[in-house]
Amino acid sequence: MGLDQIIGNERVKEYIRQAVAHKKVSHAYIIEGEKGSGKKLITDAFISLLGVDAPDVIRVIHEKPNIISVDEIRDQVVNTIDIKPYKYNYKVYIIDEAEKMGVPAQNAILKTVEEPPSYGILFLLTTSKGALLDTIISRCVNLQTRPVPDRELENYLRTTCQLSEEEARFASGYAMGNIGKAKNAAASESFQEMKEEMLTILRLLDESSLYQLSEPVKKLGKYKDHLHELMDITMLWYRDLLMVMSGLSEQIVLKGEFEHLYRQSKRISPLSVNLAFDRIQLMRSRFKANVNYEASMEMMFIQMRGDFFDR
Repeated sequence: MGLDQIIGNERVKEYIRQAVAHKKVSHAYIIEGEKGSGKKLITDAFISLLGVDAPDVIRVIHEKPNIISVDEIRDQVVNTIDIKPYKYNYKVYIIDEAEKMGVPAQNAILKTVEEPPSYGILFLLTTSKGALLDTIISRCVNLQTRPVPDRELENYLRTTCQLSEEEARFASGYAMGNIGKAKNAAASESFQEMKEEMLTILRLLDESSLYQLSEPVKKLGKYKDHLHELMDITMLWYRDLLMVMSGLSEQIVLKGEFEHLYRQSKRISPLSVNLAFDRIQLMRSRFKANVNYEASMEMMFIQMRGDFFDR
């Protein structure tokens, strides 16, 4: 995929075009952005523009999911970068999830970042630049991905992914400009099932008893590994609820849920909506702390339901 086929991130794309056109390509880049924000696509397009392909593109791999070890950095980068390119003018190394390099691994690569051979280029892709040593950050060109504007993302989803207007609007609003997240929401059948089960609960919050809610909430147990997606859907519901309460119904994302949102808007205060946002963030924090998932989820919905009646 070329730069022109990547939507959004115009500033980053223009930097890349100018760097290549004026032959001012750096020896090391940090590309920072959340998962799904297009870091890999941008890197691959950059490399393609440089005219480099396999075998002179080395993608660093790591065996353990949560750490890139010092031995992996030494074996795959430090001990091989002095070998000249096989075919092209550049030899490119890509370290994805660079934030998973421990301090020993970062120290091992530091000299390579400081004094690479003329043909060497390193790309460090990360969700958190702050996890990298300052000495590495200061020696790299730092690029950051940005959310894709809603209309641009919606148009892409309609034309490229053949989504309906309503589907594209939901995927874009849910993803908040993250193209990878939007495409997954649009294409994944399991996501659609998860979304519907969560919306079923949110529709019922102001009408059903706690007993009636217990079974739908239990069904969410199978989505424990997708807690953040569930919370993003819930955030979107309450965001739309706030829009309806503010007389901005034309701006809601969940168009098909307007009847339920309107009914709930008559039963809850803006303060309670803000409380709901706090409860969602608390649920995320509890999940990180490894508390009981099902009990915490049930408690969150009990509190949200109570907000409809404690005005």
